[in-house]
Amino acid sequence: MSEFILPFPLKRITGEFNTRSAYRIRNGLGAHRGTDWAMPLNAPIPAVSSGTIKYVGRSSILGHVIVQTVWARGKVWYVGYCHMAKAPTLKVGDKIEVGQTIGLLGNSGSASSGPHLHATLATTIKGVFHGEHNKVVFDLKEFLLEEIKKGQADGVKVTYTPKNTNVVVEVTKIPVGSKVRIRKDGTSVYYKTQRKAGVAFAEGITLTTTHEICVEVNDILVSSKKLSPLAKEPKKVVPEKVESKVVAPVKETKATKAIKAPKVVRYSVKSGDTLSGIARQFDLDVNKLARENKIVDINIISVGQSLRIPAEPVPVVKEEVKICECCKRPL
Repeated sequence: MSEFILPFPLKRITGEFNTRSAYRIRNGLGAHRGTDWAMPLNAPIPAVSSGTIKYVGRSSILGHVIVQTVWARGKVWYVGYCHMAKAPTLKVGDKIEVGQTIGLLGNSGSASSGPHLHATLATTIKGVFHGEHNKVVFDLKEFLLEEIKKGQADGVKVTYTPKNTNVVVEVTKIPVGSKVRIRKDGTSVYYKTQRKAGVAFAEGITLTTTHEICVEVNDILVSSKKLSPLAKEPKKVVPEKVESKVVAPVKETKATKAIKAPKVVRYSVKSGDTLSGIARQFDLDVNKLARENKIVDINIISVGQSLRIPAEPVPVVKEEVKICECCKRPL
């Protein structure tokens, strides 16, 4: 976006766009096609924006005229500077920067009754001289004010920090003199004017449902965001640790004579348990655990359900008994 400035202060405007002054009525002139700034003779006229010189000439009505292009709102516009004191030194095709002096204010042309700048805005070069209102000719003052506001809002930074049912909106890099407004669902909740450089504005806004939060600087929307209250995190359920009975292995010896069935281990299903998780806990195959408990679908178990944990049978060791060779009785 190009930078824009006013050529002279607003308080020096003596002729508004689309009005008929007593002078114009008296001389049978129609509505004013530009904006007039009354300033001392030979006051330097600054370019309202960067662009290219497209016309340099003289009109019997508007006197010495220079026309430049400016880029805004996605297209080219033409700004005419009229009633200049003398022919400008700039030539068609010259590149100019915003604020650069393009000529001296004067009183040339039959439509001028005193030293002033008559500036126009059009979508064609011809419109600078003969345009029809609201078709190719526009209000230069309002155009410049809107573009200046947009430029002031370009560097503004907005951050949103959600905090449970609230959001803190912080606005930084605000130009001094700018008006900052924060809206919630279109309703203004915060409005202040920046008085000092480097001051950040922060405002907490309550969120009850999904709301659209908007930030405006100089009535220009610079940021908007839809925000909802943060969902509360569910409490984590920690499954109770179940101490399983570990069956100590029995060393096999030559004296082992019988096998004793192990003591049955049972597990009560807790909230959050899965059959596969229980199987891992007891170092079992999930399908074996399912068969042991006649479970058809391994994905379906219920809280409080008692599961039989299968274990390998435990060998029972019998002491070797010596027999007397004579009487065949135990020694």
